[in-house]
Amino acid sequence: MKGKLKEHTFHLGFILLGAGTLLKHIVSATEGTWEALPHVLSGVGSGIMLVGIVLIFKKREMERNPEKARKVAIDEKDERNILINEKASHITWMVTFCALAILTIVSIVMNNIIAAAFLAGVMLIHKASLLVSVRLLEKKL
Repeated sequence: MKGKLKEHTFHLGFILLGAGTLLKHIVSATEGTWEALPHVLSGVGSGIMLVGIVLIFKKREMERNPEKARKVAIDEKDERNILINEKASHITWMVTFCALAILTIVSIVMNNIIAAAFLAGVMLIHKASLLVSVRLLEKKL
């Protein structure tokens, strides 16, 4: 699955960019939230398409230089690098959780209850994902 997603990243970005552009021409003179949707789709599609282009160049480089590809594969499976990545992921998870908590408090102070409720919901999903992944990994390992 991971390899398939990498292969189709460029295509997904292209589809989103096309959908945003098409939606901009089909739905004209809209107001409110829907007015930004074509621009958001186009921006996200462009970003994903750029990631796809980078992945294509990276894949070509690895195909042209098998020694470098072998070294990268060894580095990815090295226990020390795996441990470093896990610790960095945990730190990033905690920083994100703290940032969500701060944004929730700021939203409450600014009397923006809808944003605060949304952020609190995201925090709950964030924490629940940790609990679920820990349980799944305990069973797997």
